Amino acid sequence: MHTKITLAVFLVAAMILIVGGIVLAGVFSRYAPEPSFRAIDSYALGESEIRVRIARSAQEITKGLAGVTRLGKNEGMLFLLERLVQTNFWNKNMRVPVDVIWLREGRVVGISQLPEESGDERETISSPGLVDQVLELPFGWAEEHRLQVGALLRAIGRR
Repeated sequence: MHTKITLAVFLVAAMILIVGGIVLAGVFSRYAPEPSFRAIDSYALGESEIRVRIARSAQEITKGLAGVTRLGKNEGMLFLLERLVQTNFWNKNMRVPVDVIWLREGRVVGISQLPEESGDERETISSPGLVDQVLELPFGWAEEHRLQVGALLRAIGRR
């Protein structure tokens, strides 16, 4: 009998600790610093090095940077389109504003800015012509790095 009571007390205490740990982890995770956006490929754009996550599939391209709450200084996303297209990008679920660099065959053909989504207001921007790549970088990056139409984007390697 004593063994059954001890086992029952032990199981109840274990359950309380497990549930309490899960609850505390949920509470404190809100205050934990968010990890930096994980960049995986390195590129040179003009004279600057950037680190980007590549979006190839329709699902990756559709999701893009939606939900990302911050980008590192030289981090972003490179969208590889299947062919040359006139395309539109919008800011649905965007939590950070971005510079949008439109590329054709590795050369910059246009530079736009896209603000973060604000309430129910969404903004759509269009490529300045046919493009096969689109690059999103932190807002103001293009101006800070004096990026110009005609600049070349080239792969450096995977990190």
